[in-house]
Amino acid sequence: METEMATSLIKMDIFFFVTTVLVVVVGVLLAVALYYLVRTLRSLMRTVERVEKEVSGIASDIQHARGYVKEKALGVTRYVEKGIDTMSGYTKAMALFGFERIVAKIVEKMNKQGEETSEKKASTKKTIKKQKKNAVKKLAEE
Repeated sequence: METEMATSLIKMDIFFFVTTVLVVVVGVLLAVALYYLVRTLRSLMRTVERVEKEVSGIASDIQHARGYVKEKALGVTRYVEKGIDTMSGYTKAMALFGFERIVAKIVEKMNKQGEETSEKKASTKKTIKKQKKNAVKKLAEE
């Protein structure tokens, strides 16, 4: 029985020794894994901070670019409006010039008609005078 007990104690000692070694190995492996996990998380945090700074810089640049584009767009809009106003003025001037030409032609035609009418009136008056003279001569002859 003593031998059985001694064998049982040896078996227990071996079991506890193997279990202790296994716990130490698993502990070391967990410590190493935890070390690499912490190192990776720190690196990830630095990367995230760097990305945040860059994104902030990009957002600032985009905001600046938007302001610049708006400013330039307003300038271009002003030039376009001035151009439209100028073209409007040219169009009005051309229309006015065309209108003046039309009025000038109408006046010219009216003057010609007036001259023709004056000539007709004068011709008619001469004809009437001649007819009166002829009538008077006929009356005098009779």
